[in-house]
Amino acid sequence: MPRHSTLSKEALASRLAALQRRFIEQLPDRMQRLRDALCPPAGQEACLSTARALTHGLSGSGGTFGFPEISDAARALSNALQPPDEQRAPNAIQPLLEALQAAVSKALRQGDTTPQPVIERKASAPADAVRPVFLISADQALASELRLRLGHFGYAVHVFDTVAAALGHADEDSPLALIVDSDFTDDERASVQALTERLFPAPRKPPLVFISARDDFEARLAGVRNGGQAYFTRPVEIPELAATLDTLTERIPPMPPRVLIIEDDENVSRFYAETLDASGIVPTCLTDPTGLAQALSESRPDLILMDLYLPGCDGIELASLIRQQDAYVSIPIVFLSSETAEEQQLLALKSGADDYLTKPVDPTRLVSVICSRARRAGVLREHIDHDSLTGLLNHGRLEERLELELLRSKRLGHPLAFAMIDLDHFKSVNDNHGHAAGDQVLRALARLLQSRLRRTDVAGRYGGEEFALILTDTDGASAQRILEPLRKDFAALSHIADGASFHVSFSCGIADFPTHPDAPSLTTAADDALYDAKERGRNRIELAPSPHARPAA
Repeated sequence: MPRHSTLSKEALASRLAALQRRFIEQLPDRMQRLRDALCPPAGQEACLSTARALTHGLSGSGGTFGFPEISDAARALSNALQPPDEQRAPNAIQPLLEALQAAVSKALRQGDTTPQPVIERKASAPADAVRPVFLISADQALASELRLRLGHFGYAVHVFDTVAAALGHADEDSPLALIVDSDFTDDERASVQALTERLFPAPRKPPLVFISARDDFEARLAGVRNGGQAYFTRPVEIPELAATLDTLTERIPPMPPRVLIIEDDENVSRFYAETLDASGIVPTCLTDPTGLAQALSESRPDLILMDLYLPGCDGIELASLIRQQDAYVSIPIVFLSSETAEEQQLLALKSGADDYLTKPVDPTRLVSVICSRARRAGVLREHIDHDSLTGLLNHGRLEERLELELLRSKRLGHPLAFAMIDLDHFKSVNDNHGHAAGDQVLRALARLLQSRLRRTDVAGRYGGEEFALILTDTDGASAQRILEPLRKDFAALSHIADGASFHVSFSCGIADFPTHPDAPSLTTAADDALYDAKERGRNRIELAPSPHARPAA
């Protein structure tokens, strides 16, 4: 489920104002440190380096907190301190220092100002909310089938045999989608138009899906002209219909982008974190570059937002270090710095960065850049990390997630369950109904898992007809209770191939942490439990016992 901030606009503005006050309170100390760094005899490189770092930091943070004059004066002094200009006579540096002091004094007199407004975002509806859809069909057999089978995917189907009947319930239920069974006669077209116009005026029209016995060009064109966003011919493949409804109703919305902010100025780091969080982006802050490895592993960012100048190394070196690791080659890196020299910006891009933003940056542009780049990177990662048939994680990425989730569970002291699922007699499905029907069954199970598990759980295709699940913060017994109704619903789900319907069941084995302390022991125990489920008749779930409870061979 996408995150949405529980803070009101007023509370968020209060937090940003507090960060600004802290910035103002620290200005006298920063100026004193800058004067001390500029006072030693010429040639003390350590002092000049300190002065450059201080002026660079002020040039970026001043504008961020609403004081552009501080940024301009600090940038001018910072440029004067760069080689070879650092050898200038003190009387050349002094006017620039005085100009900066004047800007700081003005800010101290001015006190609080309101930082640039933060972008507001819309909250999404919970993914597990009741999901009603209207079905308009005079075919009672079709209505009964859709009500039952879509119910397995979490949809409550309200059936009406006429448009007039649906209109009569417009005030009682607000469906997320309309499914209309139609052969597109003239009367039916008029009814559909009345339904969409009278029942759901723009802009809150729900998506419209047509089901028809016709598959000709004229019928499909009529569906488009009547506002249809999807078209299915009979017999309807229910998993495909459920997947379409999920997409049209945004039932499984994309996860919010995760951003790692690498910025040594804690005030600036927190300011951007609050700004991103208010826009639906998940921020993690890192002020010490030496903690990079742990931050990357734990936050799993979709994008890295990084300052160009950092303590102990610069951003260009850090970007090169990141790009040398295969796991992070494709993560977008965006530099956020007050550095305006074109050669430095080009050097930053050559080091592996994807974009360069100059401080202070407009929050709207910052959010836009992050979302667009993270989205494109996410599409690429989707193709790399996910199985093309089912859309679930592939085997390699699933194993990586298991290791990461185990580390998290160990650190927090929380349980974790790992389940292995295998379709029963799947070979006979392919032999009797064809591989296309087998693919339909695999997609149906994947869709059921996606729609019924929590967003914090992980589902993957382990290989062939075998799937695996990671249920976080869940012990083995709880996992068994969660998966048992899912097993029953999948067994009751009918699949259609060449006009004939058939059913498929699955067997499942579960093992949990800390009973089994690492990934190899978890997967082995779950696989053994799956074997037990097969041996005991299939279409059942078995929980792996403690290693100490197994009888000796």
